[in-house]
Amino acid sequence: MEEEIQKTVDYLKSLENEIFGKQINGLYLNMLLEIKNSGEKYIESLKDKLYEISLMEEKVLKDYLEKRKERKSLEKLKERFKNKEYIELQRKDIKNIDEIAERKHFFGGEK
Repeated sequence: MEEEIQKTVDYLKSLENEIFGKQINGLYLNMLLEIKNSGEKYIESLKDKLYEISLMEEKVLKDYLEKRKERKSLEKLKERFKNKEYIELQRKDIKNIDEIAERKHFFGGEK
């Protein structure tokens, strides 16, 4: 779009040079001025579209960053949950091992 804007600006400058560089009749001058006005309106519409696209790009980037943040939070929560589960399993294993050791020590064998 920026290329298109630049091309149109260059074309309008060449029109201005033609308008101011020569003596031309009124009808041809009127046609050149209409072309110039149309070109300026076209440039404005392209700039408006470019602005809308930049707003959409910012929104998409903001949404992406928000989703990324949520995903990282979920990953951290999953990691904490796994660590908690692992610690709980270790506790149960240690408790079972301690009970077996107590039985052997105090009662002289397994029951």
